Amino acid sequence: MQTLGLLALGTAQPVLAQDADPANQLVEGYVVCIMAKGDAEVATANLGLYGWTHEEAEDGLQVALPGVGGDTFVLMANDGSFCQVESMTLGTDKAAETLGFALPGAGISDPVTGTDEMGCTTMDLGNGLTATLTSGGNDPTCTSDTDSAVRFNFAAD
Repeated sequence: MQTLGLLALGTAQPVLAQDADPANQLVEGYVVCIMAKGDAEVATANLGLYGWTHEEAEDGLQVALPGVGGDTFVLMANDGSFCQVESMTLGTDKAAETLGFALPGAGISDPVTGTDEMGCTTMDLGNGLTATLTSGGNDPTCTSDTDSAVRFNFAAD
């Protein structure tokens, strides 16, 4: 059922397919991560509707890349625990703004914001779904002017 909803989303917004704008790629990644609810197979199939490709899973993780450009990617845990959308060109302020635009498209309104133990922005999106906003890279910080990551964590059923 959730796949059909994502299919409808993909067909309702064909202008986003193969979009080279990193902000639009973030929207695609955010909405698909949220709607797939941690299911990496559902996420990669639906990102494919936007022209994204994915690599075979390695060490329990899958990576999806947009069809154009190389500054955005989606990292998904095969165990369904998280889905992360990362930009190597847009800072955390732009990522937060873009996430705010994407949430209504994923059926989420009025997220509860807070901070984690490191002081990074978090959002409780309801139904066991949380998002944490950080810089990108291997050693993330809470903010960055040059890169960003939003990690969606899914509560175990």
